[in-house]
Amino acid sequence: MLIFYADMINYVDLLNWCIKELIFYPTCCIMEAMHNKKEELELSQIEMPLAAFLASYNESIPSGFPRASVATLKKFQAGHPTLFKHGDSWLIAQHRKRLIDWLLTHRDIS
Repeated sequence: MLIFYADMINYVDLLNWCIKELIFYPTCCIMEAMHNKKEELELSQIEMPLAAFLASYNESIPSGFPRASVATLKKFQAGHPTLFKHGDSWLIAQHRKRLIDWLLTHRDIS
C-alpha cells in the first residue's frame, strides 16, 4: 500500500506538472504575444517626424521591397496632401502600406 501511495504522489505531481505545462505556459505565451502586439499597435500610432519614420520604415521593410529616402518621402507627401492634414507628422499605421504601394508603382523615383 505504501508503494501505491508513493506512485499516487508521483501521479499527482505528474498531473499537476502537465496541467501547468499545458495550460499555464501556453496561456502566458498567448498573453505575452498579445502584449507585444498591443505595444506594436501603440508604436504604430505614434506621430513622428519624417526622419524617424524613414529610419523605422527602412529598418522594418522586408528585403525585395523598395527602400525610401528623404526625397521619395517628400514626393509622396506632396502627392498625398490629404494624408497629412495635421502637419508633417508621419504614422506607421497610416502611411506605411500606402507608401509601399506608391513606391512599387514609382520605382523610377526610389
